[in-house]
Amino acid sequence: MNTKFRQILKRLRADIAAYKPEEATLIKSKPRNIAHSDLISKLKYDPENGKFHWRDGQRAGMEAGHYGNTRGKTYVRIGFKGQAILAHVLAWFVVHGVWPTSELDHKDGDGTNNRIENLRLGNRDVNNSNTRKRVDSLAEPNIGYVASGKFTALVKFNKRTYWLGTFPTLELAVKARNIAEKLIPRSENHRQELDAPLLKTVERSYD
Repeated sequence: MNTKFRQILKRLRADIAAYKPEEATLIKSKPRNIAHSDLISKLKYDPENGKFHWRDGQRAGMEAGHYGNTRGKTYVRIGFKGQAILAHVLAWFVVHGVWPTSELDHKDGDGTNNRIENLRLGNRDVNNSNTRKRVDSLAEPNIGYVASGKFTALVKFNKRTYWLGTFPTLELAVKARNIAEKLIPRSENHRQELDAPLLKTVERSYD
């Protein structure tokens, strides 16, 4: 399991090394290189209740996804092929066979209600005006929680989201996030080495 965590950090390091600040305005969000057939072979989506469940492996039958906060609103994200993707975006892809061409709006304002009839193409202004009372999430940024009581962690760099995994405690999820964030340069000359003891602690707990 620790190999998977190191692979994620390795990919983040490679992307940082290849990053060219002068070209930042030309870089678009990471393309989702996921085949429709691959997705539906691993995840089962129920359009009636908006839930995803794993089809096989140790998680077979378990509900997929974790809850997190984006712009003050709670959404469900699902980790798939190293990417943390919003569940309503995946739902649209499963049903229509194509990725949405714009932001998706939840008609009832509930970001966790991913029934297909509750989703429609919209824009940032529509989404903001349709947001119900904000729901507080965890105080820690980029940390989410799942129904099993575990915690998830992710980091973002250059418009990309890096899924770090699921952890048994909030403390370990925060440690994983902190390790990954140490790799992200905050200035032109900024570079930090990984905290080896902390890395080993997280690796042992990685789910």
